Amino acid sequence: MWLERTLDDSAGRRIVIPESFLTADAILCLLTHVFSHLQIHPEKIEKNLTEHIDELALENILMHAVKKGKDRQEIHEKLREDPKNAKELGLSEEEIQSCKRVEIGRAKEQVHAFLKNQIFPFLDECKELKKPFFEIKT
Repeated sequence: MWLERTLDDSAGRRIVIPESFLTADAILCLLTHVFSHLQIHPEKIEKNLTEHIDELALENILMHAVKKGKDRQEIHEKLREDPKNAKELGLSEEEIQSCKRVEIGRAKEQVHAFLKNQIFPFLDECKELKKPFFEIKT
């Protein structure tokens, strides 16, 4: 504001503003490229969940054991050493399996409603627009 109508900041502005727009354009082109080639592999997701379910369920197992009167510090130490120690905590197999169930609440319904009410109508409106052409130079 103090430099308004002076030449003190004009060189910086001539360089910074155009380069900022070029940077923003490059970022948008890269993001468009990344998202257009994004792939989801359900089998890999399932494999990772299966491999790491013990770690994911630690908090639920810990809380369940504490509700049954177990010492929180002792249980935490046993589970920290090896997540598979849940059987040694005096919990039944059924209790352990119930702790391992992934609870997602209403997330599935909320995502479907959002897609149906917001995303799909927007995409239908955009069908007439041309896809932007860009090229990633490496």
